[in-house]
Amino acid sequence: MRTLLLASLLLSSVAGCAASSPEPAREPKPTLYNAPEDPGGPSQADVEQLRASQARYTSALAVAIRIGAAIFVTQRDKCPTVDEVVEARLVSVELHTDDAWGKPFRITCPPEGPRVTSAGPDGVFDTPDDLVSGK
Repeated sequence: MRTLLLASLLLSSVAGCAASSPEPAREPKPTLYNAPEDPGGPSQADVEQLRASQARYTSALAVAIRIGAAIFVTQRDKCPTVDEVVEARLVSVELHTDDAWGKPFRITCPPEGPRVTSAGPDGVFDTPDDLVSGK
């Protein structure tokens, strides 16, 4: 009797499932990872925001390297390369030693103190877009 009751309940629940209509498939919510492509590409505002972010990032790295270079000059009375500053552990070995555009920094040591320069977005030193940390 008990088996018959369980079988009847199971059949009624299966029949109830078959009678109800299936839920329609839902579209996933757009996120950063599945958003539709913008056929027009990034907007001018997006490009300007990216450039400003790259400049801030590069400037922060240059300041850290310049501080390490100043300590190096004080200790060794020599103008270092970026690699020498890292090897002397005056900056973290985890610090990126290239700017936001993938180019290495240049350290010069005028009498006012070390100067760290990024070639900037164009990748060429001594042009108007260079970013300089130091006097």
